[in-house]
Amino acid sequence: MGCYSLRSILQVAKKLKLLNFRNSKRKFSTLKHHLRSSISGRHGPCIKELPHFDELGTENEDVKVYLVSVDFQSEIEKVKRFVTKKSLSSSVLFLDEKDPDSYMSKVSNEWTGAIPATLFVTDMGKTYFHEKAFTKEDLETAVNKYLN
Repeated sequence: MGCYSLRSILQVAKKLKLLNFRNSKRKFSTLKHHLRSSISGRHGPCIKELPHFDELGTENEDVKVYLVSVDFQSEIEKVKRFVTKKSLSSSVLFLDEKDPDSYMSKVSNEWTGAIPATLFVTDMGKTYFHEKAFTKEDLETAVNKYLN
């Protein structure tokens, strides 16, 4: 496990939850006013925007941030190490779908499969989808527009 302590690995194991469409539908059906960013720990634009989302989740108590890892299922241990290394405080969900493409269309019909991709969900349940990387300023503008 390298230089990671057993304690930090166990904390990540508790934090990293498996997500598939069935439990996603159940988890998010009653949860309003949040955003889900679909990311990969091996994709530069995703890694670059991660601190902005994580900071948003810790600084703005009114917005719940979920980071959804769309990495390959065989890479779950790498994702755990990545989450530990980055000290992410946001909820991290690992996509556990046999057919990830079907999950994408259930998140948004606009999603072509490109990442990063973010879904904003208002307190009224209205959704706004963006398939792009966010700068800190862009993310703050989007949150103010959709979630405040």
